[in-house]
Amino acid sequence: MALGRPLLITNIPLRTEVIPVGIPALDELIGGGLPPGSTVLLGGEPGVGKSTLLLQIAAALAKSHGSVLYVSGEESPRQIRVRAERLNIRGARIQVLCEQSLPAVLRAADELRPTALIVDSLQTAIARPDFAFGSVAQLREVGARLVRLAREQGALCFAAVQTTKGKALSGPKSLEHLVDLVLILRYGEGGARVLEVAKNRHGPSGGTLALQMGKEGLVPLKEVQCI
Repeated sequence: MALGRPLLITNIPLRTEVIPVGIPALDELIGGGLPPGSTVLLGGEPGVGKSTLLLQIAAALAKSHGSVLYVSGEESPRQIRVRAERLNIRGARIQVLCEQSLPAVLRAADELRPTALIVDSLQTAIARPDFAFGSVAQLREVGARLVRLAREQGALCFAAVQTTKGKALSGPKSLEHLVDLVLILRYGEGGARVLEVAKNRHGPSGGTLALQMGKEGLVPLKEVQCI
């Protein structure tokens, strides 16, 4: 669908195509998948497993749908490869880019045209050097440009973002309004993790999924529960 052009209302499709992520429990949690051009924020405190889950998502999407561009502003290529080996991920269609400059990331995405772009994390991306690193203005600009890229290319975009002690996403509230899906990963009882759908523009919200960290990464402990 063309962006920025008027459309006759009767020519607008009633049904929205969705792309399954490829992790069954996650797809069930979010309502079957994501429409092309969707942007997802994955929030969580440091060490909870955001990078692990994002790499699992990258592998699932690469296996089923095409190339994935995995961008890290915190880790080296070797660190990402080590994690992938530990998770038994050897996807031939996962491209890794260790870069903090958002313009460089957008150029790579424009060249590769991946099915999905994964950014780990939003706080390390620099859209404008005249904005302070990690500032509200920087985060707002990074988020807006990623959303625009996803919609223009019809790609899926996932971005990790830290949460505050109150479990709220760090950064401006406008970030949550921009994106289509907000997932929060937090610690549960006995070392488990809980993945919660805080916002879902195209499906159910409020659902939670209990996960356990194992050799294959984060795996479901029980069935999805929707509130």
